[in-house]
Amino acid sequence: MFAPMWRDSLASNQGRATRCAIYTRKSAEERADVQLGTIENQRDLCEKYIASQAGEGWTTLLEHYDDPGYSGGTLRRPALQNLIAAVEAGQVDMIVVYKIDRLSRSLRDFVGLVEHLEAHGVKFVAVTQAFNTANSMGRLTLNILLSFAQFERELTSERLKDWFAGARARGLWQGPAPYGYHVANSILTVNEDQARFVRHIFRRYPTMGSAKEVADEITRMGALNTWGRSINGWQVMRILRNRLYLGDLPHKGQFLPGIHPPIVTAREWDKAADAIDKMSRRRRPALRLPAEAPLYPLLHDRHGASMIHIICRRARTTHRYYVPSRQRYGVGSSPGDRFRAAELEHAVVTAVAAVGYVIAVDGRPGSLTGALSRLIDRIDIMGDEMTIQLRSGAALQSATMGRVMPTARTILKDA
Repeated sequence: MFAPMWRDSLASNQGRATRCAIYTRKSAEERADVQLGTIENQRDLCEKYIASQAGEGWTTLLEHYDDPGYSGGTLRRPALQNLIAAVEAGQVDMIVVYKIDRLSRSLRDFVGLVEHLEAHGVKFVAVTQAFNTANSMGRLTLNILLSFAQFERELTSERLKDWFAGARARGLWQGPAPYGYHVANSILTVNEDQARFVRHIFRRYPTMGSAKEVADEITRMGALNTWGRSINGWQVMRILRNRLYLGDLPHKGQFLPGIHPPIVTAREWDKAADAIDKMSRRRRPALRLPAEAPLYPLLHDRHGASMIHIICRRARTTHRYYVPSRQRYGVGSSPGDRFRAAELEHAVVTAVAAVGYVIAVDGRPGSLTGALSRLIDRIDIMGDEMTIQLRSGAALQSATMGRVMPTARTILKDA
């Protein structure tokens, strides 16, 4: 009873040509003397394989998808991206490669790519590895082979990490030369044109106490960074905290003795470190976390824009406000949309509690924020009234409290 249906399906498959796109890749690190690894030989083998399947209706597309000099560890390759675009456009039925690692060496990338191909009805064939993704056995073999390719790639990465660790242990440097040094054959030598500015930074910072002022001073002296630009305060602090200038080499959060000559003495380093520590202790109170802002993610002004929480300190007194985000970031907003935080928070809590909701606050930081976020979905302030949208679907109306009257200094144009 199934014979007629099977014959109709076979006739349908035979009447439709399978459009085969050949993809080739060769990374720059692979040996040039491997004959079968060249782009031309990969394509030749794939074309011969497709020709052997001519009885199944396979035909080779004329478009070439070749990526010479690209690693298989990423999918960001121009020819591969063009091939994916052709698949999405419905121009390809089958992708043919020399080996599966030509398409990708990453197991995660490859699985995602195969799923994407199957979603568009496109199959994948490797001509030297006798399987395709049209059956379960082919997919099993694919995962096994790709796992070994991933293992080889990770093994190579581990060998490189061990080599870098051994090089640092021997006092060698890998990468571009840091400021104040030249690098040749992985050995650092002093660049006197830059080293004099490094010494000046370490000598002047304990006296001046400001990285920005030190940066301005050496800029007037003609100092430029590695990219030919003026040195700023952030770069000065990086230099002051870098034990490289003391003769050490950083490696994985630790410092190993280097073989390069130091630029500053231990005494100069200690004086600069003490100055940094004193400045940090002096500024630490200003870096405390802001007070709790329980309405920050919920509030919206009458334009529909979210409102933010700001803190102002005047005469040792802290003032908290909720203001429209556009007011802070330079876009015009109503000067009336500015509220004292404590009064507005009290009005919201009172309105929610008045309809029977219990707001459990235990005094821990963030407890009020968590309690309100569990009950309230959104708060819209419309002039003297506000609408509180609860997560249960109910909406409450309440008067807004804590409005700050605008002054001539704070007046902005309406958006």
